[in-house]
Amino acid sequence: MDKIIFYTFLVFKLIIELSIFSIIPIILISIINKLFNKKISVNFQYILYIFILVRLILPIMPKSSLSLYNKLEILNKSNHKNNIVYMMKNEYNFKSYDSSLNYYKEIKNENFKQPKYISFLHIISNSHSYIKYLFILWYIGLSTLIVCNTIKYIKFCKKIKCIKQIDNPEVVTILLECKEFLKIKSKFKLIELDFINSPAIFGFKNPVILIPKGLLTEIKKEDIKNIFLHELCHYKRKDIYILYLAKIICILYWFNPLIWYTVDKLKKTLELSCDEMVLSYINTEEKLSYGHTIINLLAYSKNNSKIYMPLNMVGNKKEITKRVLFIRNFKKKSLCITILSLISVLLIGGIMLTECNKTVSAAIDKDISSNYIIDEKGRIRKIENTNISFTKDDKVIGKWISVDFVKNVKEFNPNKRNCKDDLYLKNLEFFQNGKTNIKIWNWSKDLIIDFCDKTVSKYYIKNINNDEYMFLQWKSGDYILRNRTPEYYVLKKVK
Repeated sequence: MDKIIFYTFLVFKLIIELSIFSIIPIILISIINKLFNKKISVNFQYILYIFILVRLILPIMPKSSLSLYNKLEILNKSNHKNNIVYMMKNEYNFKSYDSSLNYYKEIKNENFKQPKYISFLHIISNSHSYIKYLFILWYIGLSTLIVCNTIKYIKFCKKIKCIKQIDNPEVVTILLECKEFLKIKSKFKLIELDFINSPAIFGFKNPVILIPKGLLTEIKKEDIKNIFLHELCHYKRKDIYILYLAKIICILYWFNPLIWYTVDKLKKTLELSCDEMVLSYINTEEKLSYGHTIINLLAYSKNNSKIYMPLNMVGNKKEITKRVLFIRNFKKKSLCITILSLISVLLIGGIMLTECNKTVSAAIDKDISSNYIIDEKGRIRKIENTNISFTKDDKVIGKWISVDFVKNVKEFNPNKRNCKDDLYLKNLEFFQNGKTNIKIWNWSKDLIIDFCDKTVSKYYIKNINNDEYMFLQWKSGDYILRNRTPEYYVLKKVK
């Protein structure tokens, strides 16, 4: 049970991170679709919404210099996502950390007592109150939605399993003709239900076309053909997979109204995109008939308000009005517009579906072994292997005085101080035996070992204008908790 809660808590942290990261893509795509609504294909607009789903469901994306997040410094610095994924994927080999169900807690004193271990349940109970209650609230909502949707799905499957397939020869012939027209080889079960308000398609491996009971006797042959073309296009495009993915995302992110809004927009765009596909197959005269079919279905559904299916051919009056106008004004996009739209979508995908090219764990300290843990406050933090044997470095022995604090080594100018504030680290003295004047720090060649914070920092020595300067990585809370790149203390050697 403890292990289940551990991984559930990590999923919760990951969901929060991805929620933050999804804000910019959602706003960006909403603006693009609004501005270029009539200039780009509805199908490409639909693909852009799919990009958001992919962004929300996949914790790891390829790194690229094109990534949107290269320019978003705040998000880059606060990103724990890679840390969380690391914890979920890897077993901990760190000697001071027994298992993924325990956390490391260092007693900060001069005697360096051994770490204490307690269960992950204790971490939850001792976390900041808002983290604890948010996790509990999210978990209750998630569990409720999973149970309710699973029960509904099982009940629905049982109902349609017992219903006899439609054997009307004329209707079956129309279905076969539509399948042949769209070059679909799969077999479909065709059934009538008295508890749905619109034609729909259901299922993955053994698809079922669902027809409201009594509808076939009230509509014309052309309407039946248009219904089958629409539902078969949904099947051919694999829209059911996208809708189930959207459903999973809505359950995971049930607390986020922006994501629910995005999924709603995706569903509406999906139907327009399916209409676009149908219209691309039929001739001009048949387009008018297709529009009339949708209007007729709206009238039928208004008089038969029942269960709404995920892939429902009919929506509300406002949606139908938009679709009818779309059908009336539909024109195939020129080759030039299609190519430009494709290039734009690929470019947006490259921007959205990639991550910051600079990764702290990959770019810094490649030879330093590090792990992520959850501390007693429920925070994900980094610890590093401090079990390093002593290697002497004669150049570093002696006293060093702090003279500046810089973001990177290139920023330092010995004639102009970069940091205007008082320096926290005043001086540092290195002794022959690997000790320093700071009791919780030891040193080995090129490294400073902090046994209290469990970090290992590199130092670099440069000769500038005949003076020896040391650039020492400063691994503060920004590095440990927020995964920021360490900045540097600059120290000058006392002659």
